[in-house]
Amino acid sequence: AALLQARRRFLADAAHQIRTPLAVLGTQAEYGGRQEDPEEMRRTFGSMLNSIRGTRHMANQMLSLARAEQVNGLVRERSRVDLAELALEVAGDFAVLAVNKSIDLAYDGPRSGAFVEGNGTMLREMISNVLDNALRYTPKGGHVILSLTPEPDQAILSVSDNRPGIPQAEVERVFQRFYRILGTGDVEGSGLGLCIVREIVNAHGGSIHLAPGIEDRGVSVHITLPCAPTHSSLKAD
Repeated sequence: AALLQARRRFLADAAHQIRTPLAVLGTQAEYGGRQEDPEEMRRTFGSMLNSIRGTRHMANQMLSLARAEQVNGLVRERSRVDLAELALEVAGDFAVLAVNKSIDLAYDGPRSGAFVEGNGTMLREMISNVLDNALRYTPKGGHVILSLTPEPDQAILSVSDNRPGIPQAEVERVFQRFYRILGTGDVEGSGLGLCIVREIVNAHGGSIHLAPGIEDRGVSVHITLPCAPTHSSLKAD
């Protein structure tokens, strides 16, 4: 029943969200086909490429959300994951994006030894989505800090930035599907990133909340996950 419900929700969301970008692509193609000026044709193809990239990102996010919902409701298998090693790997994956935007991306935490029980693929997706969200909405020349604080019974993962802050009235709404804050229309996004993150956090018995970011500016996403038992029969991931 849970799988069928998730599938129906995914199909409904896909039909609703993909209809608009496909219509835009069709209009752009028709306009480009009527042009004879090579420069205008190049501009049209550039616009089409941006539309395709945005649609591809949204489709990937929707598939990630569908997988996260399945992990939350159906998957029971767990492995022992070193969250510190995983965080460093993901930070490395996003280093090029940070450099391209002239954003100072830093990591503050141990290099290994912060073990949690969970699905390694989904935990990677969780960290990737939080970092992607921070880097997308932080302007050029900004700062993003990924930090990890291991405690005896839990691990606290945080991503902080100095982007324009989120109004208090909209803090909870950013976890809703396809919700985007007004004024961010010039930034490519699907409105699914934090929704995916919350699904994964819930699946791992953790919690998530937002707070002010660097120097009380921007946003800080705090994720708390229970640590793996010291003596665990689970295999290392």
